[in-house]
Amino acid sequence: MIEASTKPVDWFSSINWGTVPDWVTGLLTAATLFLAVMILLGDRRRAKRAEADAFSTWPVFMGTHAVPDLPDYAVELHAYNAGDKPILYTMVMVRPGSPQHALQTMSTKPIPPQTEVVSKIGFDNIWYDSPLLIQFRDARGQTWLRDVNTNKYIGKSQVNKWYRKYGKTRAGMYHFLFTNRNRDLIKKDMEEQRLRWEAEEAARVPEKTRKKRGRVR
Repeated sequence: MIEASTKPVDWFSSINWGTVPDWVTGLLTAATLFLAVMILLGDRRRAKRAEADAFSTWPVFMGTHAVPDLPDYAVELHAYNAGDKPILYTMVMVRPGSPQHALQTMSTKPIPPQTEVVSKIGFDNIWYDSPLLIQFRDARGQTWLRDVNTNKYIGKSQVNKWYRKYGKTRAGMYHFLFTNRNRDLIKKDMEEQRLRWEAEEAARVPEKTRKKRGRVR
């Protein structure tokens, strides 16, 4: 009769864990592999962003309060496509949460390579209260959103934060533009803005006419 052993089996010590050099070699191999993967991902990100990086923008701020019938302040936004492919679409906007609002197309046509375009944006108050963003689409169809002052790209997570905080009144429009959804809503919002602007301009015409008549008298 075979008696069962009551001595506990030491499984931990029975496993061959290898030597210290083996462990060091394994860790170095894993670290090298991880570094290679990170370099590859970085190269892919840079290649994907090459067209966007070749599209540079810079603001020129100016005061126009001394000029009649113009906003008190203006930003002259320059954009230069240094790449070898066109930039298909550009839109300038004010960062959500700013006290002022601006949303306009910088160029209605694609910006060819080695071409500069300039767009002037007027503000009633000082310009630095309203940091500008530019959204553009490269020749690959990739849409980008970038801060004009810092040249830092803005990701979807930040756009979604704006969307949750400000809703459709401000950030919603940026969210829809950035994700290429709800085109009908975008078109409707822009049409409403255009009608408001035309109504405001029409209301100013009689006032300007009265001023001119007053000068003639």
